Amino acid sequence: MSINATFLGQLIILNALILIPLTWWFARGKTRQLVSTVFMAVILSIIFFPLGWLYCGYWSMKSPSPEVQG
Repeated sequence: MSINATFLGQLIILNALILIPLTWWFARGKTRQLVSTVFMAVILSIIFFPLGWLYCGYWSMKSPSPEVQG
């Protein structure tokens, strides 16, 4: 199987398109900085593929923040 730069770029974009709404959904109600949280997940995913998903999982398991809720 031949993997070229175009295919790799398409995989990164596809991963980001799936990761962005999931991270937004998991971090909603847990932080006030949603944009920076999603941006960090995308950057981590570009640097090392599984890190973005681990960061998304971190936000899914984090308990809601009382100062954001109230």
